[in-house]
Amino acid sequence: MENNNNVCRLLRNDYIEPLYIRTRKHGDKICSKGMTGHQKVKDIFIDKKIPMKDRDLWPIVVDATDTIIWIPGIKKSKIDKSNKEKYDIILKYY
Repeated sequence: MENNNNVCRLLRNDYIEPLYIRTRKHGDKICSKGMTGHQKVKDIFIDKKIPMKDRDLWPIVVDATDTIIWIPGIKKSKIDKSNKEKYDIILKYY
């Protein structure tokens, strides 16, 4: 299984269940894998050249505290595990 933004691997201890799928909210931020600090979802969509008409429809995976875990196909949070690390959940985006 390749390590890209279409697959997210999680360890249950790293987030608060349950997971939800929602669309973006004004001011959303994600603590991205490989970065320090937070990044605005709005800026991520702009950087990735996601058409404006698609931005309000794009799925976003959050935990019970509304912390962004994954923007499928685009960006993972820092809690994503590599395929060499221990994980117990795999989410896929097609």
